[in-house]
Amino acid sequence: MVFSLVKSVGNLVPLVLVDWMGRKPLMVGSHALMALVTAAYGVGLYVVANGPEHKPLAWWPVVALWGYALSYSLGAGTLTYTLLGEMFAANVKTRAAPLCVMMLASGSFVLDGIYTTMTQAFGVHSNYFLYSAFNFVWAASAGFVMVETKGKTFLEIEEMLAS
Repeated sequence: MVFSLVKSVGNLVPLVLVDWMGRKPLMVGSHALMALVTAAYGVGLYVVANGPEHKPLAWWPVVALWGYALSYSLGAGTLTYTLLGEMFAANVKTRAAPLCVMMLASGSFVLDGIYTTMTQAFGVHSNYFLYSAFNFVWAASAGFVMVETKGKTFLEIEEMLAS
C-alpha cells in the first residue's frame, strides 16, 4: 500500500512541476535520483546479505524501493513519452517513435536476461550498481545533450533540433 501511495503521489508531482521547471531538469533530476537510490538499494542488499547476523538495516532496501518509485515517477516514468512526441519531426515521427520503443524494450530484455547470470556471479546487489551506473550516465548525457522544450512550439523545437 505504501508503494502504491508513493507512486501515485510521485505521478502527480510532475503535472505541477513540468510547466514551471521544464522537462530537462525533471528528467535529469529523476535519473540522478534513481541512480542514487538504486546505488543505495544495492548497498542495502549487500549489507543484508553480508552483514552481521542481527540485521539492523533490513528495512533499508524497502525504503530505497519507495525512493526509486518516487524518483522514477518524477520524470523518467511520466515524461519519456511526452518527449518522444516532441523530439521527432512530423515526417519521421511515425517511424522513429516505434524504433525508440523497440530500443527501450530491447534494453529491458537484455537487462532481464543478464540479471540471473550477474546475480549468480557477483551477487544480487551487483545488478543494482549496474542500473545505478546506467542512470548516472543517462542523467549526465541528458544534461549535456537534451534540449529544453518548455514553452516552445513544435516548429521552434524542430528548428532547435535541426541546428
